[in-house]
Amino acid sequence: MKNEIIRRLYEFRYYIYVLVFVLVINMVYAYATRFEKTIKIKETNVFRGKYGINTVADTDGNLYSVKNSLFYLFFNSTELYTSFDVGNSYKITGYGYRIPVINEYPNIIRAEKV
Repeated sequence: MKNEIIRRLYEFRYYIYVLVFVLVINMVYAYATRFEKTIKIKETNVFRGKYGINTVADTDGNLYSVKNSLFYLFFNSTELYTSFDVGNSYKITGYGYRIPVINEYPNIIRAEKV
């Protein structure tokens, strides 16, 4: 039985290598693009599509997503999103860049009302 499991893992080793590579790249991206800044909330939206995306727009014209993050162990995005009030300022911590081709926005993982 043990030899069978090892043989199966050996057959799928390239898939495992690709999976580990993708996870490492995502982790590096999450930590290398971390930022902190103060923003004033202009509006909050939920974009509907195949998946809903909670977004927050600031008065400078930037758009941020509020979603869970495995690498920062952040899993309460809904509570954070509902805590934003239009017109108030927040000191936010997040990561990421705006990448239009893949519909990616900077992600907010922490916010404190100023």
